[in-house]
Amino acid sequence: MVLNDSGIPRYRAYIIYGRDVENILKRIAAFANGCRNIVAESSLRSIFSRLCEDATYVELKDYSDVDRVILSYEEGKALVFPVSSPRLDVHAIALIPIDKTNKLRISRGG
Repeated sequence: MVLNDSGIPRYRAYIIYGRDVENILKRIAAFANGCRNIVAESSLRSIFSRLCEDATYVELKDYSDVDRVILSYEEGKALVFPVSSPRLDVHAIALIPIDKTNKLRISRGG
């Protein structure tokens, strides 16, 4: 599911833009030191499955689900999901490190 990017500022997060979503996901996997450290929104499964076998998938309906995932997974992983893009011909993928900073921001209410 594509979430609106309006919830991103409450996290230490990145949005990666590009025309080739597979290339974006390859770069994210390299940043995360492999797919075993990726927690991806289930809509990305078909693309990630071509890149690797050991990513974890979750359903994200809104930012309360994002908070739940960040709080429930161990530090060192990266949450990845599509967000709305300002252009129709460009993909936008959010990358939120699951780390102490983001866990603390959520526990303090953003």
